[in-house]
Amino acid sequence: MFKTSVVYLIIGLVLSLLCRVDAAGVPIIQTISIKESIVIVSVNTIDPVTKITLDTFDCEITSNINNIVQCTPPKEFFRLGSFEVKVENQNGMTTLDALYQNLINSYASDSSKQGIFKGSFEISNTVKIYGIDSTPISIYSWTDETLSFKYPDTIKCGYAFLMDSGDRQSNDILFCPNPFIASFSVTNNLLRLVAQYLQPTPLDTFLLFVLYPGDSTEYPCTSAPNGFGQLNVDCSLQQSKRVYSFNAYYVNTGRSLTFPLYNNPSISSVVPTAYGHPGRVTVFGQNLTPKIGDITVQIGSGDCSIISVATDKIVCLFQSDIPDPSPNSLTVSVIIDTLYVAHRDIFEYSCPRDDNGLYCSSHGYCQLSTLTCGCDKYWDSFDCSIIYPQLTSISSTHYGEPSFVTIKGDSFYNSKLNITIGGSPCSSPVVVDPTTIVCMFQSNVQQNAQLDPLVVFLSIETKNTVEKPLFSYSCRVGSNGKICSGHGLCKDNMACVCDKGWGSTVDCSTISPNIISSTSTKFGSPSNVTISGDNFAPIDLKVKIGGLFCT
Repeated sequence: MFKTSVVYLIIGLVLSLLCRVDAAGVPIIQTISIKESIVIVSVNTIDPVTKITLDTFDCEITSNINNIVQCTPPKEFFRLGSFEVKVENQNGMTTLDALYQNLINSYASDSSKQGIFKGSFEISNTVKIYGIDSTPISIYSWTDETLSFKYPDTIKCGYAFLMDSGDRQSNDILFCPNPFIASFSVTNNLLRLVAQYLQPTPLDTFLLFVLYPGDSTEYPCTSAPNGFGQLNVDCSLQQSKRVYSFNAYYVNTGRSLTFPLYNNPSISSVVPTAYGHPGRVTVFGQNLTPKIGDITVQIGSGDCSIISVATDKIVCLFQSDIPDPSPNSLTVSVIIDTLYVAHRDIFEYSCPRDDNGLYCSSHGYCQLSTLTCGCDKYWDSFDCSIIYPQLTSISSTHYGEPSFVTIKGDSFYNSKLNITIGGSPCSSPVVVDPTTIVCMFQSNVQQNAQLDPLVVFLSIETKNTVEKPLFSYSCRVGSNGKICSGHGLCKDNMACVCDKGWGSTVDCSTISPNIISSTSTKFGSPSNVTISGDNFAPIDLKVKIGGLFCT
């Protein structure tokens, strides 16, 4: 197994060696056996062995029974692939060159927990890997240049070597499996990871930190083993940042890990609903739009159905059926892609609000003792959002002539007021009092052949509506107070049909006389004159002849 002069000892082969010497009493090395942490040398010598040197390392002798010497070298010795063995007694020294039959030069590993040793190998199927796990690791395939094996979750960064039946078959190599993230979550700006094969050892230390785009500062994380061969890592995140990465860097081996993350939601406040009344909840915060993944909102144990999502605000519909754990608050949770969570115990039912967040729809007051609304006059419902307007009458106009109309009824309120007559807007509505509204109607919608009244439609704040067929046009009334001035008929409640000779205006208030002939008189002699013609009427009658009145 070893050689003197030109003879090599190959560690891993079961060989013994006798060395001829010229000087009497010089020790002769017979066998060398290298165990996990000790070396056993069998020596043919008369005088006791006083010193064993392995390459440049002193091997501390711990036992010497019948010239079988056991010594303990420093750990660095086991990393040598070949070395020189020196045995001394008081009469001299014997030197032997030795090397391992199996030399491990390098390794590789991946996230599938597969490792590969690279070097030169000649092994049997009983050889196993020691040094990186409490249980020896089997080799499932090998060639002259590679060994392949699967490693368990429990291994750590350490010095690996081959051994068979208690005897080392190779040198040590520092083997550190590639770390990977087994699981992670982000809750209230705290990143928590469970990392596999990411543990500090006396052989290698690491730095754990978070990086943000555009910022070269390394923000450190804390860590602690969890007892399952894994490492728990906590990283505090900047609330305003949504995209970032977790990083691990090994100081000695130069290995590194970068794990990108894309969400970091937080909650600042909430606009609640009234208990027992489904309504909109507004959640305010930061980074509420998902970079990737789906988003859900929960209040207590109930879902809040999302209506809209913005970076700083989520609006959702909550059934308001989860009891308030008074004096505590319900938990509001924003969950992105199941892994990124923000939650705060801030939801407390309030007096009902409208969609603008106004208590009791601004038509009442909040009764704090019961969290219910006391509504103003005319207003109703749990949130004072309902009013019941009534229509009783409306004044008329003349078709085709825009004019103000007066609407009579009850429970009128000047808030988002909308009025139409026959579908045509009645503009600039003014609530004179709760029973009277005045608005401008263009009088541009005809009644049907049956002269059915046009429908008057009124809405207050969009949802409070009433409609009723009330409006009809009217014919004009003359200055004498009579319809069509008493000189015609009102047709279809819309226009006057004037008597013969009457017309020229829409109310039949003027007449158009027609002179056919006139009698004559002698100049200078007053006398009666008879005028003949059409359309004469004794109404404010005046006659002039030659510019002078005929009395």
